[in-house]
Amino acid sequence: MKYQSLIFDLDDTLIDTSSILIPIADSPSYADKIRGPIPLFKDARENLVILSKKYDLYLLTQGNPEIQKQKIKSAKIEKFFKEIFLVDSHFGDSKENFFKNFSQR
Repeated sequence: MKYQSLIFDLDDTLIDTSSILIPIADSPSYADKIRGPIPLFKDARENLVILSKKYDLYLLTQGNPEIQKQKIKSAKIEKFFKEIFLVDSHFGDSKENFFKNFSQR
């Protein structure tokens, strides 16, 4: 079976959230930082360029939807993805449920 789609996670897959954002999460500079620009991991953008030519790319991210949307915008990566999925655990959503539902599409 040939792969047609790839799903990426945002935090700590494309963006080094653990090093860049988590240390300042409770500080006033956090809001400024997520307004960008937010750097991607080394070679992440180049990989997205190459892979988006061959596959349908999807982005999955979990957290506060407004913050996640801002990080995506600040990283300037939305153009690579056919669809972006925001999982908000405050409403009982989970990545596990996403994958179950996505695989049925």
